[in-house]
Amino acid sequence: MARNLDAGRLARKARKSVARTVAENRGPVAVWIAAALLAALAIIQLLPDEPEETIPDTVDAVIVVGVGGLSWNDIDAESTPHLSALAEHGSLAELNTDSGRSFTCTLDGWLTLSAGAPAVAGSYGDSADCGPVSGDAITTDANGDSVTGMTDLVALNRDLDQGAEIGMLAAGTSCATGVGPGGAYATANSVGSLGEYAPNLPSGRALASLLSECPLTVVDGGVLPVDADLRESKLAALDEMIAALDEARGDDAALIVTGVSQVEKPNRLLAAVANFGAEDGHNLFDLPAERPGYLRLTDLTATILTLLDAPLPESVKGTAAGAAPDTLSYDDRQAVFDDTDVRLLAAAVAAPATQWLQILLFLALTFVAWPLLHLLRRAGQPGVKPPPLWLMRLNIVSALVCALFTAAAILADFFGWWSAPSPGVVGPLTALAIAVVCAFAAILIPGRRGPASLMITVSAFGIIVTVMAMIIHTEDPLGTLLGDYTVADSASNELGPVATGMFIASLWLLAAAAAWRLPRRYQAPVMAGTGAVGVLVVSAGFLGDSVPAAVAFIVGTCLAAALATGGWVTFQRFVWSGLAGVAVLFGLSWIDYQRPAAERGELGAFLGDVLGDTNGVIASGVGSNVVAIFTSPMSLLAVLAGAYCWLVLLRPGGGLRRAWGLYPPLRAAFSAAVVGSGIAGFLLGKGIVSLGSALAVMVPLAVIMSHRVLARAHVKDGEYSNMIVDAPSWVDEENSGESVSVESRG
Repeated sequence: MARNLDAGRLARKARKSVARTVAENRGPVAVWIAAALLAALAIIQLLPDEPEETIPDTVDAVIVVGVGGLSWNDIDAESTPHLSALAEHGSLAELNTDSGRSFTCTLDGWLTLSAGAPAVAGSYGDSADCGPVSGDAITTDANGDSVTGMTDLVALNRDLDQGAEIGMLAAGTSCATGVGPGGAYATANSVGSLGEYAPNLPSGRALASLLSECPLTVVDGGVLPVDADLRESKLAALDEMIAALDEARGDDAALIVTGVSQVEKPNRLLAAVANFGAEDGHNLFDLPAERPGYLRLTDLTATILTLLDAPLPESVKGTAAGAAPDTLSYDDRQAVFDDTDVRLLAAAVAAPATQWLQILLFLALTFVAWPLLHLLRRAGQPGVKPPPLWLMRLNIVSALVCALFTAAAILADFFGWWSAPSPGVVGPLTALAIAVVCAFAAILIPGRRGPASLMITVSAFGIIVTVMAMIIHTEDPLGTLLGDYTVADSASNELGPVATGMFIASLWLLAAAAAWRLPRRYQAPVMAGTGAVGVLVVSAGFLGDSVPAAVAFIVGTCLAAALATGGWVTFQRFVWSGLAGVAVLFGLSWIDYQRPAAERGELGAFLGDVLGDTNGVIASGVGSNVVAIFTSPMSLLAVLAGAYCWLVLLRPGGGLRRAWGLYPPLRAAFSAAVVGSGIAGFLLGKGIVSLGSALAVMVPLAVIMSHRVLARAHVKDGEYSNMIVDAPSWVDEENSGESVSVESRG
């Protein structure tokens, strides 16, 4: 007994046991350590960096000329020589009129400029006037000039989700002069009082005197008509006005000419030019962490106040823009702006058509897959012939075209479809042609024709295309046909919702293909490490720059690691993996929340809204999600694909459950992709668009897997060898020589 209780012997046995355990699990421990290091690096990168200071030097005065409908197509040396000369030596941008309405009319734009936040001129549902602003509400009495009804507009916008505070442009300066009705609304304070007001622009010395009254002068340049002849004469008058302002301004005064509103649907990007009097060539407006050369109307408010060395009120949602050198000449830059304008106008028709085409492709796949499924389930009965080989091949081709269509639509932007006479037809057909070519290429690659190989090919192709789109997004954004690159998102570097869903699905499928070939103890750390890589890619500023996508990967990683070694998505597993992801996100959000409000990222702003700050992040996100769910064709695709997977493929005779049972990492990948893409879509404010994109990649591949599993379930002594399409699947590799009964398919 004393010998058995000898302390030294027990210690030696314990050391040997620990050493043996470490030796046996050295590989998995090393993989877990690598995954933990990747996760730590991803978390550090997810925190927002210190904002870059690209703000130009302050000036003594700023003169702003706002024009309804002014685009870069209107500016050239012949029709607008003075404005063109200003642009050649100024800061340039294409501007998005981000008012509180999806289509910004004239007064909406002026109020948004006044507030520095999305504002509206009337209640939602009321008709808006996109003509010139009326001066009927501007009155003069013993107390000076004022705008009647301004307090009602202030109260209306305070009650909206954005919480815009009208009058911030006037509040940020010691004095502001308004010229014309639009200028009056922009420079009035929250009670409607005007510092200085002139109904029309004077000339000569009177103009110089007016400009010297206040550091800020806002001039209503009117609204450009749609009719070509009337527009030309209006542009000529506008150019003369700009020439007079340029001549009368002081030496240290900035002259800004910008579009403020739309004139006809669809939305388009407008022109913005800021000239500081220098003659050293042009540059681009540059927002921190955004695309150079692209601006929002709310950013223009912040830029004006910063130029005047005025502190930004907390209610101003925009960011002050600095200046960045342009690598292109002025003529080339204007050509890029013009091409972007044409491209986005064409996308207003082509993007919905492309998404509807994707739905048609999925319906075509089900039209082939549904009868094939029934033929496969009956094939084991005596006297029943196997499905014809051409139907099996048609099923695979149609599934591949459907799965590759999203990536093909991204690549279609390289072919300039928007320049065609009918871009709404040419664009979707270009994407379809690319998808068909890629599908046949995937089939013809030697040794890549089984379901496992096809899954690797499709997912790797999706990852490569998405990463390429991330890299070149600043110079040449892709995804126009998918609705990822729009007027509203023109300034953003963030990965679009459709590309986000495709990337999430592709990365998890590739992770599953890598994990199921490894021993069981390596599968969970491989899935966790892959998720950390996903967070790194989508959160990097020079790549995805998307916090919502990173959040989606964090939650998906917890779920994938829990399911990688087998088992179903039980409520307990879902809750615990979700809580782990939420704990990580809360820690990151709390760290970000401790920063000053102006420097917070998306996580800190969201947490601030939860804790009672009036950011409007949650309210505006709920509204945009509801709109996306009921207006985007991708939402219908998500419902159709999800229903087919749940009601057909996951039924006992569907085959997918058997594939998941044989290869647990597949179940983990599908679960993580569905949950992650759903979260990403809602955080992006796009509803279930990202989920629809992910399912568009996964469900066609699931159809191929399920049908191959069912086909193999009926193989007996090679009787149905004709059902094999060109190459064995992983079921063949793993279960060669076995005869699998129909009853075990579930």
